[in-house]
Amino acid sequence: MRIAARRALELRGYKVTDISGPGIAMGGRLHAIRGKQKFTVAVRTATDRELGLIRDDHGKWKTIPAMDKVVVAAPAIKEPEMVEVFGFDSEEILEAFDHELARLKSAVQVYPQKRRFFWR
Repeated sequence: MRIAARRALELRGYKVTDISGPGIAMGGRLHAIRGKQKFTVAVRTATDRELGLIRDDHGKWKTIPAMDKVVVAAPAIKEPEMVEVFGFDSEEILEAFDHELARLKSAVQVYPQKRRFFWR
């Protein structure tokens, strides 16, 4: 599915290169350039159509705050053998996850710091 995310950017005219580093899955972080537009992309796959993020030991979101965009690849609803690719500004994703975290914290007394969060 990461290949589909990369291909979607390329089909929109972006030159795409990998960002490599310790713990980064191949195709998980990308540089995308088209003309003067340059941005970093976190690629997320959602095999069950749920997007998940994790927080660090201090409760801060990992990866996404350092990226400009988030591209999510997921199986198509009506054709599961196909992949749908969605693009978001990283701020949109963080806002949605902050909202969900606040909702969950208000519903429970103690919420685990490192628990993964999902958004549909």
